[in-house]
Amino acid sequence: MEDIKLNAKQAKSLGLIVNELINNTVKYAFPDGNPGKVEIRIGRLDKEIEVEYRDSGVGLPDGVDFDNPTSLGLIVIQNLTKQIDGNIGYTYDNGTCINIVFAENE
Repeated sequence: MEDIKLNAKQAKSLGLIVNELINNTVKYAFPDGNPGKVEIRIGRLDKEIEVEYRDSGVGLPDGVDFDNPTSLGLIVIQNLTKQIDGNIGYTYDNGTCINIVFAENE
């Protein structure tokens, strides 16, 4: 694991983002008690930090728009990502995959 340093604002926001993602996974990703897996990776890309959150669940419903979220959980995630001047992206790859990228603290 790389040595990555975050300032207090980044650490707090990132902790809340991951907490919200885990809560959403537990609530929605594995219906009917199906088993699943969650992976969280953090790494450095040049002068940026990338956080990848991945689960093996059913994915997000069609029509979810990260630029204009309507659910409270996604609004919270989007606002926290903006607080650290980050960008968020979503793909479906045998489950939900969320990427958050923000500038490394100098």
